Amino acid sequence: MLRKPNMLARRGTDTLGAVAESPAATASDVEAPHVVEESESTDDAPYGEGSHAPLEDGSQPAGFPIKGDNSMLYHVPDSGSYEQAAAEVWFSSPAAAEAAGFTSPPSQDEDES
Repeated sequence: MLRKPNMLARRGTDTLGAVAESPAATASDVEAPHVVEESESTDDAPYGEGSHAPLEDGSQPAGFPIKGDNSMLYHVPDSGSYEQAAAEVWFSSPAAAEAAGFTSPPSQDEDES
């Protein structure tokens, strides 16, 4: 009686978890999926490095002049929307806000041009 080769012993997985039928694929040949490292969040830095929670009285922490609101928008001090924006989080720079997934509002982009 002829038997089919056992393909299960030769299976590997690709980076998306799909089964590869290549006889040469082994666990050591499979490349791990790319993992994006995020800054660790804490109570004081809810969006990781460069962010800061409002102080107990709701005010700005020293060194964190950029306001981040609950719409995932950030506001710089010289923008027209800065005064009325409610700060849910503060950032040390626009780059820190963008790294946390915040964007500048269209009105702020217009202020810069």
